[in-house]
Parts: sequence; structure tokens; C-alpha cells
Amino acid sequence: MALAARLRGATRPHVRSPGAHGAPSRSTGAAARRGGTALRASDADAVTFSFSSDAAPAAAATNGAAPARASAPAPAPAPAPAPAPAAAAVGATKLELFELLSTLDRGALAGAAEREAVERLVKRLEESGAGAGAPFAGTPAPIEGRWDLVYANTQAFRASPFFLAFADVVGNRALSEAIFEFTASVPGARVGGASQSVSLLSGTVISEVELRVQPLPGLPALTGTVVTTSRARVAGPARLELTIESTRVTGSTFSPWLDGVSVPVEAAMAALRGGAAPAPVYDVTFVDPHLRVTRAGDQLLLHVTRAGREGA
Repeated sequence: MALAARLRGATRPHVRSPGAHGAPSRSTGAAARRGGTALRASDADAVTFSFSSDAAPAAAATNGAAPARASAPAPAPAPAPAPAPAAAAVGATKLELFELLSTLDRGALAGAAEREAVERLVKRLEESGAGAGAPFAGTPAPIEGRWDLVYANTQAFRASPFFLAFADVVGNRALSEAIFEFTASVPGARVGGASQSVSLLSGTVISEVELRVQPLPGLPALTGTVVTTSRARVAGPARLELTIESTRVTGSTFSPWLDGVSVPVEAAMAALRGGAAPAPVYDVTFVDPHLRVTRAGDQLLLHVTRAGREGA
């Protein structure tokens, strides 16, 4: 998955090393290709950006005669402004992060060192102050739209807020973690795509997680998409409060009678708690046209826009 190609702008910068006299920089490490120029994540703090000019000198033909007085050359077009240092640093950090994420299978292949590296890069983005000012402001707001999961520091299926509410109902962290571990260890089970669609206009967050279970080799796999609908309420400058309303399965190959049947999760959880249903919160700590960083307690979720994924 070519994640690094999501950093697209109105113009494509040429990456040059300082003092390289116009030659593209060369380095070791994983490269992210942009417009034929190699940008390497390891060079994130050592590159500057320049923009090419279309101006070219004009030549006059003499044919052996005395050269005519050359007219004054037309002024070269003004160069495009270089990105601000802070914006360039954010872009380099995102490239380095995307390169790392492309090897981690949404976090499933991440060891302790990789998780620490992701956390370090994400904190750098959060501390930059870019992209986190007003995730819910404007029409449409930066957070709105369809987002695909590219990393979770927990099991990928837990990207659905249903499991945050479930853990709240269980009320015992060790027990809920044991249940999640058991679920993730079911033989032949695999999470496919995981996405969220956010609409502040309708006040909803719809989470979709594709599941595939093949009990035994040679047997047909059981597939389906778990769709969870939550009410969303802006509870702070960067906080979204969620109330899980319902869950249903679509596209199921297990049983056609289950397909589309909606389970009233809110009522069930309220009954189990003996009061109001749980309302987990999402803290959106960074969002721009390509990337959204969400924290829910100690859970870290990274999503990219569908446009960012396909616009490479």
C-alpha cells in the first residue's frame, strides 16, 4: 500500500539537498516516490524544497550577419512560494510515518519498537499544532467524510466504538482485554477493511469492519461486514462523544436471515448497566485532508481519507 503518496499538493515540489546545486538528494532508507523524485523518510530533517521554473533563455539566429540588438529578456515568472518551515516539517513527518505504517498491516505486525516509533511520530504531529485547531469547524468540517483505518495500537476490529462501550459495560479491564484477545485468536479469523463515515450534519459515526472466518482449510469462508451506528455529539473543541445505537451484519455468507438484522445495542447496554448507555469519547488530536489521529483512552487510531488513499 503506497501510503506515502498521499501527501499531494497544488504543486509538486522537487526535493533537493542543501548545497546540492540542483541535483536530487540521494540517501539510504525506504523511499517514497513523488513525481519521479525520491524522497526518503530518513532524509525528513535534511531536505529543503524548491520549485522548478519554466523560464528558458532565448537564442537569436545570425546566419552570418551582424547580430541584431537583442531585446531585453522577458522577466521570469515569480517562483511559487516555498512551504513554511513548519508545514515542511509536518509533511516530512507524515511521509516518515506513512512509510512505517506501510509495513505494519494496520498494527498487526508491530512489535514494541514499531509501536514506540509510531507513537513518537504521532506525538510530533500533535505537538506541531498543525491540523488540530478546529476539527469540527466549517461545512464540511475537516473530520467529516469516509476514513479508512491504517493503524491501531490494539486489535483492528476494536477500531469500532462498539468495543469501547462493551469494555465499559464489562467494567473489568482485565476481563475485557481477555475477551478481546480470545476473539482475536479465533482460528481462521481475519479482519478485512475497517472504515468510519463521519457526518456532523446527521450527527452520526458509522463504523464498518469486514470479517472473514475460515474454520477449517478447504471449507468455505464465512464473511460479513459488521456495521455499527453511533450518535455523535461535539463535546469539546476536539472531542466527540459517541452513543452506540445499533449493530447489524451485512453481506453475510453465514445466514441470509441474519443479514441486515439490527441489534438495539443502546437499549441492551443501558439495561446491563442499570442506567444510561455508555458514551465513549474520541479525542481528535490531528486532522488534515489526508490523516486523522484519534485517541480513545489509551487506544490510538490512525485513519486516512478515501480521497487520500486513491489520490496517489
